[in-house]
Amino acid sequence: MQQKQNPNSYRMPERFVRRRKALRAIQLKQEGALRTIWRRISSQLTRQNASYMRIHGKDYVLTLSERASFKAYLQRAISHAANNTFSLIKSAMREAIRLELKMVTLQYNISLEDIDINKVQYALRDKLLAKPFPGTDLTLQQRIRAYAGKAMLNIAPYIDLETQAERDSAMKVIRKQMSYAKPGSAGVPGGTISKDIARLNRTEQARAVREADLLAYKVADLDFLHWRLGPGHNWEDGLEICEKLAAGMGAGVETELIEAGIDTSTVDLEGLYNAAAFPAIPHPNCICSAVPIVFEKHNQNK
Repeated sequence: MQQKQNPNSYRMPERFVRRRKALRAIQLKQEGALRTIWRRISSQLTRQNASYMRIHGKDYVLTLSERASFKAYLQRAISHAANNTFSLIKSAMREAIRLELKMVTLQYNISLEDIDINKVQYALRDKLLAKPFPGTDLTLQQRIRAYAGKAMLNIAPYIDLETQAERDSAMKVIRKQMSYAKPGSAGVPGGTISKDIARLNRTEQARAVREADLLAYKVADLDFLHWRLGPGHNWEDGLEICEKLAAGMGAGVETELIEAGIDTSTVDLEGLYNAAAFPAIPHPNCICSAVPIVFEKHNQNK
């Protein structure tokens, strides 16, 4: 289905487009590594399943003890994948923060003495790791564990099978559960673990970039930011949360501008917020941007 475009779409400045492309390259690199982690589980299970056939013969029926051992093996594999996923996403967040800070400081001529990037990249990342995602009570590590638990629930029924033929058939389903298969395809009743984790990775990097932006804009004395919809946003007639944020305005913003001696008739007030009260990313996979508005007092052109 073709995406609906915002009839009043905002054209992102080229410098922002370049920044997003650079950050997207990090995401794609990490997503490939994350998919490999979870696909490896199905390969491990296939080898484990084949070992029973080699030892006992094709028609061998697993004992209760062997089935319990098989499930325990699966649990260890998923737990290991979850730990590796957390480490990789942590690393990607730090890398995204570092890259964004470097690009923003160059763009707005911010002195590196004002932002110690080597120190800040870890501080901002750790702040986000301890902070639940909006709308949930779960931190990143807890959400990864939740997805791992979901994967275990989806796969466990296929492991608890007696005959080799049943397990061979089940392995095909498991491979799809661990892959990037589309929801609704055969053997994939819902989102697969790879899609869940890829979405989580993109969301956490977006949060990391937003924190880096807010810090840099604060140092650059850029007090007002526009909420701009991402270039790939599917327009929903102004009803979706990001569309409402892009059309709204922060409390007291117009008054603050007037008090600062700024003619509000020359300012695009839609989606304008005080940087100190800029909205948090409201949903997973959000690709919206915080774009600063530069006034005369900052000695730069609009």
